Amino acid sequence: MTGSTYRKTFQFQTSPGLNAGVRTFTVAITSTLHEYRARVTEMTSREGPVPVMISHAAGHRNDLSPPAFHRMRRHHRGELYGTVLAALRNGHVERIDRQPHVPNIAVFDCFIRVSPEQLEIMHPPFGDAVEDDMSDWPGALKVFPETGESE
Repeated sequence: MTGSTYRKTFQFQTSPGLNAGVRTFTVAITSTLHEYRARVTEMTSREGPVPVMISHAAGHRNDLSPPAFHRMRRHHRGELYGTVLAALRNGHVERIDRQPHVPNIAVFDCFIRVSPEQLEIMHPPFGDAVEDDMSDWPGALKVFPETGESE
């Protein structure tokens, strides 16, 4: 059972700290039938957009059973959103271009999803699986079907 991919993007600015000025981030939350994923980019004045990662200690990278994910999927979406905002607010981000080897930028995303192992053995597909187009989030944040376009 496959479905659509939806994305909601928003910007977040940190407050000026003692040792740093204001930082601006763009966060893209992607929703698929069995996953929510967050990708963070810092908007810099000198270099433009720079991919960043949320530290593993502060970030969310959770694999759940199909029932645990689908029965509370909007809760998990909010949990991911809150975790990302808290990590940004507390400075728990690191530029990906400072990593020694970046095989695939997706390995640095935060996510909450159905465990890939359980997804493979799930036959027939989990009956409570319903897509989330994220249209119930505030109107100021626009939802796009995944097209590669940016706001």
